[in-house]
Amino acid sequence: DVNKANKYGKTPLGIACERGYLDVVTEMADSGANVNKKDKFDQTPIDIAREWGHTEIVVWAMANGLELDSYDIRGIGMAAAGEGGSVEVLQHLLDNHPSWTSAGAGPHPMLGVMTEAVGNGRVEVLQWLVDRKLLGKYEARRIALLAARRGQLHVLEWVSSNAEVVPLNKTVAMEVLEP
Repeated sequence: DVNKANKYGKTPLGIACERGYLDVVTEMADSGANVNKKDKFDQTPIDIAREWGHTEIVVWAMANGLELDSYDIRGIGMAAAGEGGSVEVLQHLLDNHPSWTSAGAGPHPMLGVMTEAVGNGRVEVLQWLVDRKLLGKYEARRIALLAARRGQLHVLEWVSSNAEVVPLNKTVAMEVLEP
């Protein structure tokens, strides 16, 4: 039974997602594995893939129109791409889902991307967001504060040297660095 769970409630699909086995995930989904079955930690297999940084599985799930909560998977997919530093994946997601650049009924999805990018030191993702005008100028302060809290000094340097982020970028970075 492809949906039989272990003592933690994790199915074989969940284990394949945890380990990043995209070929196994696709085969199991085609065989009827339940992609929405939650384990004892209230996580679906796609949540597990995202948590373990297997962006390709999250993107595959989205690209194949699996019946996942569209709001949750939007946030998961975008944040996973930000965390993984994959501007190609972000571009793919936005090309196929242009409405995801707006907040809709919940928090703006780009904030999740920004947060994961800062937390993981992914300056290339931050630059991608800036180049596409997907972050407002007010975000420089948030980026700088988050970078300082997470010890991402190269992100602070990027904020202070990037004129497109905010006109007062050096001031913002210096304020954050002051005790």
